[in-house]
Amino acid sequence: MSFDSKSWLLNTLVQAYESGQFTKEYVTVLANNYKCKGALGEEDLAYLAGKLGDAGGTPAPGGWQAVQEQPAVGVIGANGELLTGGAGDVYNRWTHIKTTCRPGEKMRTTAGLRGDATALLSYWDEEGAFLFRQFEGANNTTNRYENYEFTVPEGAYSVAVTSYTADTPDFKLERYAEGGVQPQSRTSWWQGKKIVWFGTSIPAGGYPGLVGKRLGAVVVNEAVGNSMARIGDETKITADDPHGWTGVHWEKVAYSLAMHLAEKQALIDGWDNWKTKLSGSPPNTLTEAQKAQILGCSYEKKLVERHLGEGKRADLYVFDHGHNDAMNGAGIQTLDTVPADPLDRHTFIGAMGFLVAQILADNPRARICFVGHYEDARKA
Repeated sequence: MSFDSKSWLLNTLVQAYESGQFTKEYVTVLANNYKCKGALGEEDLAYLAGKLGDAGGTPAPGGWQAVQEQPAVGVIGANGELLTGGAGDVYNRWTHIKTTCRPGEKMRTTAGLRGDATALLSYWDEEGAFLFRQFEGANNTTNRYENYEFTVPEGAYSVAVTSYTADTPDFKLERYAEGGVQPQSRTSWWQGKKIVWFGTSIPAGGYPGLVGKRLGAVVVNEAVGNSMARIGDETKITADDPHGWTGVHWEKVAYSLAMHLAEKQALIDGWDNWKTKLSGSPPNTLTEAQKAQILGCSYEKKLVERHLGEGKRADLYVFDHGHNDAMNGAGIQTLDTVPADPLDRHTFIGAMGFLVAQILADNPRARICFVGHYEDARKA
């Protein structure tokens, strides 16, 4: 192993320990394994031991700590929706703070509750589905909650506090951290972190939520059955079909993740034409619900609008695509086409590159995970 590679390995092990992803014991086991393979020497283990120190965990400050999210304009409605504007911009008189949490976590807030459309606390589950609100407000009176302590209920992985701005200049939301040295586990770093999971019907079935429970993370499942990442078949592109939709299953095209909103709208507007060229028995007419679903599957909605930008970014983005991107049952051969344009969305690799580029443009240090496509059938 070269010096640069060795330095990278040592730094990676130290960072994994300091961030809480690995315990000191687990890092030591890994280091000894690398030593047995000749990748590290005795001097490297001594260096690593000095970095890890004798403590059993990472020192952490105790007491109440403010959440990272800042107050934002608007009221959390009765069904978990964000209400802004309104007649005379009435809803803009309130602010809210929304953050991830975990069941049983101890939190507190200082807030002013006013108005019958409001509630102090609102909760969502690990899939982002709204659960319920607590402590509803009343018109013409402000109930002040000062350092009000509450425990996150079972099943809640996101919480929002709403406050009337004029009456509560000291609006805040805090979580309690035990003081001293915290014991580490391989999953502790993920506690309360946000993971967004894109994919097909396979992850849409629910296993991302199991990952969230295992790690203590909040998983937002954006997977859609019969969806693909790419926007069409590059081998089917013609002057009359610039995206290569002909012969592709209509749901794969309709629910494509990498497609622009304008392209989705063009599909809807030209449905009378495209329904005769798409496969999979497309419906004769699209219902309003189907149109809304098609538009909602664009990356501009699913990724940019919901999970990029200040206060919305995820700690991990997972792309669990590939199966539906293998065109017309041809299998994995159609997935490894490397386009001349690395962001060509008509190919699987290009579409994935395009989606990754959106994330990195927003956060160059974003964590991105790919769940690969696997086939157990040998190809000739």
